[in-house]
This record gives sequence, structure tokens and C-alpha cells, in this order.
Amino acid sequence: MNLTAAVLFKFLLLGSSTLAAASSAHARKLQRQHLLFGKCTGDDFRTGGGPSAFSFLQEEPDSPPTEEECMQLLSEEDSLFAAGIAEAEVEDEEQSEPITAASTVEEAVARATELLQKEHKEGGAIESQGLKKSISLFRSAATDSTILVLGLGLQLVSLSKMAKNVIAVETDYTFCREFMNTKAGACVKQQNVHIYCPQPSASTSAEEAEAEEVQRQLEAAEDLMEDLVQHQFGDVPVTAVAVFGSFPAAKLALMQKFEDQSTAVLLSGRISAEGLKALSGSFRVLAAFEPDPASSSHSTKTLLLLQRLFTPPSQVDIWRQYTAKEWELQDNPAILTLWNTVNKVIEPIAAEEGVSRWTRGALFKYLQVHAHAAVTGTDEDWKNTTHSLQAILAVAGKGEKAENVIIQMKESALNLAWKAAKTSGVQEYFQLLLDFLAIIHSDDKMFIHAVICELIADTGRFIASPSTLDKVKDAIEEACELAEKDPQLLLPSLRLIRIEMNKGEKGMVECLRILVKMKEYASSSVDITHLVAAAAAKETVTKTEKTA
Repeated sequence: MNLTAAVLFKFLLLGSSTLAAASSAHARKLQRQHLLFGKCTGDDFRTGGGPSAFSFLQEEPDSPPTEEECMQLLSEEDSLFAAGIAEAEVEDEEQSEPITAASTVEEAVARATELLQKEHKEGGAIESQGLKKSISLFRSAATDSTILVLGLGLQLVSLSKMAKNVIAVETDYTFCREFMNTKAGACVKQQNVHIYCPQPSASTSAEEAEAEEVQRQLEAAEDLMEDLVQHQFGDVPVTAVAVFGSFPAAKLALMQKFEDQSTAVLLSGRISAEGLKALSGSFRVLAAFEPDPASSSHSTKTLLLLQRLFTPPSQVDIWRQYTAKEWELQDNPAILTLWNTVNKVIEPIAAEEGVSRWTRGALFKYLQVHAHAAVTGTDEDWKNTTHSLQAILAVAGKGEKAENVIIQMKESALNLAWKAAKTSGVQEYFQLLLDFLAIIHSDDKMFIHAVICELIADTGRFIASPSTLDKVKDAIEEACELAEKDPQLLLPSLRLIRIEMNKGEKGMVECLRILVKMKEYASSSVDITHLVAAAAAKETVTKTEKTA
């Protein structure tokens, strides 16, 4: 996404003392005012009146886990977040001369070739650098300040190293009690981490609707955080906010009251394309990263860096709209476990002698569409995705040839791509690409179809990035016009769009300039041999690509 836009966070530091740690006296006063919550870290205490504030730390581990053990646990639980905070130097991307109206066709073709070749050689490394840059921007916002977290997870270990203090409020009593009595809970016991969890509810009745219970929990959490911010840390916008766990849309909407346009907002959790669409009027996604579906954690958690948009004050608590069961979106490794099973069955089929390189590439591109659906889908969407993966597994498990397996994969991938297109509003552009492909006759036609499906499926991540998405639409039109002049240029154009859209608006600006300039190719004698070869290079790879 557009990381340069996130430089806004450099102006977050409204004074390092504004969010200083609270005194124990203030903490005791606050505890008496919020008896629904108990403080369960570090300086646990009991109040002088009313119910005692309890601690979840009664069961101390035999020996505290080492930092290495904690990082290993984090990697197993959330490999994407772990990769983002891994210690490594973040290098600025080497900047080539930008393509402008004064650039030549040769320069545009050379730049496109360079980008395709670099992605082929360093795809994973490029993604990792983008991920680290996003985490680095969040770290800059949190330095000498306090991170306000709604949710609980091992990520707090890393956040504690970024900020002066971390305040985490969890709303699920059962989860909090279980978490705090594990090795993971011992990991987050840092001196500057202050965790509040709910007391066992005595008022919840069997008849109380689940959505009402979630609202009650979040309402109590909102009241606690408001008191923390106003009375302990100064009534100013918090500079860094993080959201973890279930009900991400509700939590993001609730946290708006503690933010302004300069607040760095980090989400680590599962959020659907529908959830991003619902919040697109309130937030802009600056960077989005999907998990590697082949990761051993099989986690469906995404990592988003967001910026709050200016919206007029509302008398309605918007977050209440997202507390029904369908908005819970708990991380569940089952679907990516199934995806990995299918992947392992497909690999030997794709490697069989006689399978063309285009068929091989298409198999894994179609499979990648299913990975996108698994990460961005709702629980209801998962039913269809699971059924599709099981159908592929049934065909592939019979020892069918690649040509028969790919028929099944193509059908389900096409359906999933249409679902994504409707959500992100790119149906017309999807149809434009399919119509153009229909009149092309080439050996790589099936592979191009798979590339198109993956490109469209990926647009679901950009629903809350309207500027980027608009430029993707423009680029698709330019790609079709360019391919009308020479069909060989369709695949390079599609791959260029796919690479640059992951860099956000800035990347798509460059992509459009390249495509527009390349349309002059028909009236020039420029050699496109290397460009076409670079676009076709990755179709021989049988290992699935990481998605950004």
C-alpha cells in the first residue's frame, strides 16, 4: 500500500509526557470505578471496597519462558506479525528514474522488464521489506508513548519493546483466563504492559442474545479505556492503537473515539472483505498483508496499517452494528490446513512429465485464488470455499491428470473471483478482461485466465483504499488497449499491475505511466523480447507464491 502516506505518523508525537505511566494511586481509584474489570499484570492489587480485583496470575509457571521461546510461540501463532517485527535492516527501495510523459517507449519497456525480473528473483524479500516498513512506521508512532490495545495476544511482547507503556483491554473472560495461565501469558508479563480483563459475568442470562453480551462487554471496555485515556494519560488522541482478536470491525469502529487522523492504527486479525467495505468510510488502509497460506501456522490473520478518516461526530455507536455472530471472525486454521492438503496433492500432479509449463502455472494460480478467499471470506463464505477445495481434492485424489484437475479448479476459482469482483466493485473490469481473453488464441491462454482470476481476487484487499482501487481499474483498461496493439503484451501488463498494486497508490501511479507510455510501442521498433520473457518466467514455479 502507499507507505509514503503513512509518513503522517511522524507528526504523532504530541509530547512524550502526554501519555506517561499512571501512578498506583490513580490505578486504585480507577479500579474502584470499573469493577467489571480486573488488572491482571505486574502490580496486581485489590480494592478497598466492593468485589476484590482478581488476578489471573495465580498459577505461575515453573520457570519463565525465555525471549526466544516467546518469539517462537509468536511465530507459530501469527507468522505474519512475527515476520514484520523480526530484527532486520529495512532498506529503502532503489529508485529508478520515474517514467514521465517525456520518457521514451524504450525506457518504459525497460522499467517494466526490471520490475518483473525483480519480482521474480526477490518476490518474498520485497514483500518482507514492505511488511517491515509498515511495522517500522507504527513503531515510530509508539516511541516514548503508550499503545492502546483492544484485544489480547502474544503480539503484546513486541509492542512492549516499541513503547513506553502498553495498555491492553480484553473483553472475553474465558479467553483471557486461559491465555494468562499459559506460557504465552507469561510472555506478556512485561513491566510496561498493563492488561485489563473482565470479571466473570454474574448478570449474563441464558436468554441474553450473544450480540447483546458482546455489546455489553465492548461498552464496558469503552468506558474503561475512556477513563484511562482521560484521567491517566491526558484527554488527547492516542498516538498508536492496535486491535487484536475477534469482532475486528466492531473494535476498529469503537476505537475511533480515541484517534484522530494522525493516529497509527494496527490490526492483526482476521477481517473479511465485507468488513473492510463496511469501514471504508471511516478508515483508509495504508498497507495490507495477507498470511502465506503455506505457513505452518495456517493462520488466516491479516496485518493492516490504517489511518482514520475525518468523519462528522455521530450520536450513534456505529460499532454496535458489527456485534452479531457473523462479524466475530475468529481465526481458524482449519481452512488453510485443508488448502495445504490440496496443495500437497497438486504438486506431484503438476510435476508430471507431459504437463505444460502453462498448465502447471495455472494450477497454482487457481489454487492461490482459493487462498485469497480463505483469508478475506466470512464464515459463510468459508462454506463455499471449503466445498470447492474438497471437490478439487476429490478429483485430484483419484489420480486424475492435470488437465482434468484444472477443469475443476478453474470453475471454482472463477466463481470465487466473481464474488471478490462484486465486493470490490470491479465486475465490469473483470468482464472486460474475460471478453478480451476470449478472442486470443495462444498456448498460455489458460494461464492468463488464472492470472486474471488471481488479480481480481486480490482486489478485495483494496476496498478501503479507493484511490488505489480506482487506479487498478484504469490500469486494466490501459492493459486491454495495449494488448489490442499486441496480444503478447497482455500477460506482462497484468503482471505489472499485480506487482504495483501491492505498493499502493504510489505503485499504481507508476504502473499507469508505464502502460500509457508503452501504448506508443506500435509505432516504434523497441524490442519487447525480454519483457515477454520476464512475464512468463514465474509460470514454471511449482511452489505457491506468497501474497502481499
